[in-house]
Amino acid sequence: MATFRCTEETFEIIDRAFREHRESVNKPIQPIDKRTSAIARAVVVKGLPQAEVARKYEVSKQWVNQIVGKYYKLYLTTGASGAKDSESWIRRTLEIPAALAAPLDRFLPLAKSCKDPKALQKALSAVIRAIETQSDKLE
Repeated sequence: MATFRCTEETFEIIDRAFREHRESVNKPIQPIDKRTSAIARAVVVKGLPQAEVARKYEVSKQWVNQIVGKYYKLYLTTGASGAKDSESWIRRTLEIPAALAAPLDRFLPLAKSCKDPKALQKALSAVIRAIETQSDKLE
């Protein structure tokens, strides 16, 4: 599973879907679910390491990973992942050509810290178009 990040707004969509799912399978919302939501929020929105969150809430790292995995699955299936691409981040291990590493190492931190959503979306769109154009040439 990829580690992912999203905004508070996107997280609320996912959290609502999680609660609706729990209700649909006749599992009433219990106090543990508020803690579950807080644990997921700490990892997904605040970006805290899963091990740190596990220590803070006195649960196992595996349990935190399982919770984040459930939220990630809902993130992909609720449509929240497509709401605003520039607001959602995932972490993946990819095998890429060495020549791409340096430009990506420079671009990604700048993109993450960008405060102008329009500028970020424009930059991401340009990168995506360039990759798609070049991919078409390789086919």
